[in-house]
Amino acid sequence: MVYSKPACGDGHSSNSFVIRIQRLRNKVTGELKLVPVILGRVTRVYKFDAMADFQFGPFERIPTTDKSEGSKVIPPNYKIFYNDLIIKDPTTMIDSYLSRDMPLYLPPVLFSRQDTPSFYNFAPRYRTTEYIQLEEKSHKLPVSRKARPTFGYLVNLDDVTPTSPRPGAIQRVINLGLSAIQVKDEIQKLFDERPIWMRPALAYHMPADTRFIYFTQILPSVAYYMIRGPWSRAWVRYGYDPRKDPEARRYQVIDFRVQAYMVVRKLLCHSSSRKRMLCTDANKRVLADCRKSYESVHSREDSFFDELLNSSKKSQEDNIDYDGNDELDQTIIDDAEDDDADDRIQKSLGKVADYRFGPNNWPTTHQVRYCLSDIEIPEVQAMLEEVPERTEIDPVDGWLRPGGIKKIRDLLGQYLKKWISESDPTHADSGAE
Repeated sequence: MVYSKPACGDGHSSNSFVIRIQRLRNKVTGELKLVPVILGRVTRVYKFDAMADFQFGPFERIPTTDKSEGSKVIPPNYKIFYNDLIIKDPTTMIDSYLSRDMPLYLPPVLFSRQDTPSFYNFAPRYRTTEYIQLEEKSHKLPVSRKARPTFGYLVNLDDVTPTSPRPGAIQRVINLGLSAIQVKDEIQKLFDERPIWMRPALAYHMPADTRFIYFTQILPSVAYYMIRGPWSRAWVRYGYDPRKDPEARRYQVIDFRVQAYMVVRKLLCHSSSRKRMLCTDANKRVLADCRKSYESVHSREDSFFDELLNSSKKSQEDNIDYDGNDELDQTIIDDAEDDDADDRIQKSLGKVADYRFGPNNWPTTHQVRYCLSDIEIPEVQAMLEEVPERTEIDPVDGWLRPGGIKKIRDLLGQYLKKWISESDPTHADSGAE
């Protein structure tokens, strides 16, 4: 029927019986006796798992004129006018259909579109904090692999400072063996000298034969990881709170991004170990494509670097003199737990340009993060020597004066442009951000 919501069930074969049980009571002794009687055999059972909605059938009750005799009640009679509601034959004239006298019949506009019950969160129209948190959690997609414990602390700007590592982090170092304990001692010495480190800087100061798995799995036992604020993506020694120490301004992290294509070209040609590889005819054609509009550069960044890497492999096959230990990095190596960066960070051990900015240390990627103390610019070092006027840190500028981070970022772009111009006057019109 059109005006109904049928209850759908699935049929299953069965081998059961229908039993009627009679309860007999002895009026004298009061004893109860149950007498089962088999009424028949059941060969098919229908199971209804879906919801049963209200039924609004086109029925009209027919008033009865017979009077009930004694306790006998005559059941009411109903008339079905379903055929009067439906237009059976195709027609273009519905006047006769609308002019009929019909009983009052008001079915719902629509029935439930779901056959199984589901949870629905009746939230207010305005976005409260609880609603936003619930919405963020509901959008998380399931992962295809089981989560692996890291035993580390991810600290936000307003979280409590951890004072000691988790027991699982210490136990993992012990399970790795004696060599891992020695690596932990080396990392601990670095954090005793300086409370905050970026991972590229740690990689540079570690021995070249350090296994990457040791490097990543031991860090949570020595320091915690900041994910927001002026020390974002930096490792901080346990028990040290940079939000309370003004001297921590020297280790604030700044995000610097190289934007102009001419700067990218010059940075790639800057390294002496890559000049021969980048000056081949094939790579000159690739670099010539970068002279197009600035807006189209971002969409071709990945393919641009891929072609350079492919050219480097071809150069090695052609016996070109090229140092394979100094490969082109595509991403920064200071992520908290990046399992796919094993090879990249191992190849980056021993590169000062990964964490320092100076006349001889230029960015090796489009985006790089520096600690302010690792920036070799007189103006920046002078800003760090100034006594902070703040009593509380700012989420962006930290302990620096208002607008300090933006000023430093502008200085990085100006100095990089200046050094490129001094190195090659033909690239004086390039820029950075």
